[in-house]
Parts: sequence; C-alpha cells; structure tokens
Amino acid sequence: MAAKRTRRAKILWVIFTYTIKVAMLAFRVRIHGRESVPKNGPVILASNHTSYIDPPLLAMAMMPQFISFMAKESLFEVPVLGSFITGLGAFPVRRSKGDRQSIKAALAVLKEEGFLGIFPQGARTLSSEIEIEQGVSLLASQGNAQVVPIGIRGAGKVWVGGRFPIRFPRIEVFFGEAITWDEVVDEGSKGKAARQEFSDALSLRISALAGHDKIEVVHKSR
Repeated sequence: MAAKRTRRAKILWVIFTYTIKVAMLAFRVRIHGRESVPKNGPVILASNHTSYIDPPLLAMAMMPQFISFMAKESLFEVPVLGSFITGLGAFPVRRSKGDRQSIKAALAVLKEEGFLGIFPQGARTLSSEIEIEQGVSLLASQGNAQVVPIGIRGAGKVWVGGRFPIRFPRIEVFFGEAITWDEVVDEGSKGKAARQEFSDALSLRISALAGHDKIEVVHKSR
C-alpha cells in the first residue's frame, strides 16, 4: 500500500497540523534548526522516538510541509485512528519480518521527491543508547535522499509508562544538518557493512541532538 499525497490528504494535513499547533501550546515547544532542513525532496526525517506524541510534534515543527510517515502496522487496526492516519498519507510497516511492501511505499514517496518521516529505532524507548535499524540506510541509498537527523527532548516525560497524570514539560525539537549516503559511507564499503556505517553515523547525530552527548546548538529557536 503506497502512501498517497492526494489533495484530500493535504487538506487533512493542514487541518491536523494547525490543530496540533494549538494543542502543543501547553508544552511550550521550542524548535531549533528548522531552517537547515532542505526545501525540496527527496528527504528522510529521522528522529529518536520516546513518546506517542513524536509524530504530531514533527508534523507541527515541519509546517506546512506534507510528510508521509511510516507507522507500525497495529496502529492501522485501531478503529477511526487507522482510517485517519491513512487519510493523512501514513502507511504501515511490519517490524517482525522483512517488509518489502513498506520499503516499496517509502521509495515511492522519495521517488516523487516527497518528505518521509521515520523513527529508525523501530520502537519507543527512553534509553540513551540510540541504536537504529538498517532500513533507513537502505532508503537513503536507494532513494538518493538527504537524511535529516532529529532529536526530540522532553516528550518522553509527558505520559510516562502510559499512566496518568499527563505532565507538561518543556519540549524541544532539534533539527541537524542533512547528510547523504555518499557523504558518510566509505567508497570501499559495500552491502551490510556500508548500511551499518551509515546507520552508525546517523545514530551518533540523532543521539547528540536528543541531548545524550554534548552538542553545540548553533541555530536559534523559531
């Protein structure tokens, strides 16, 4: 099932992002480095993942840019939610097995010079060790995409363990400079070793932006 950037999806996207922008006022969200994101695709937005609110946060931070998100398959089975995120252009990824269909859908987004949203850790985690899967490396190489590392800080404190009460910490979203396959991977590296090389480089950048390593923030808040 390929992601659809239809006129209806784009209208829904505008309504959704403006609604999220209002809702996020409670978290005093600060966005850093948005100006470093390429204006044209193909672009992969690769972020750490600590909370259910991460996708809406990225959507708001990237306004008005339309993003096709890869999301776990089980979300599409939830009544109403599944239809809603499908209408927004999201598409499912099956984590338990090799999923050629989701890779094909992701590459279709990149081929159309779109923006693809992905959480390459594969699942939500509060761990400071950011290990990412090699799927994003495959997409970066085959999709000829620029990959933007993103670190979200504070979102993991909103709904800890899925238990109430909901907290309202300050949330910050840090965009790093885009990288490409050719810039990062050694010319002599091939196959799995090359994909791991790219994954490791991206992991370090996301980790720093997420606040797990020292980083100099050179961009002003928007």
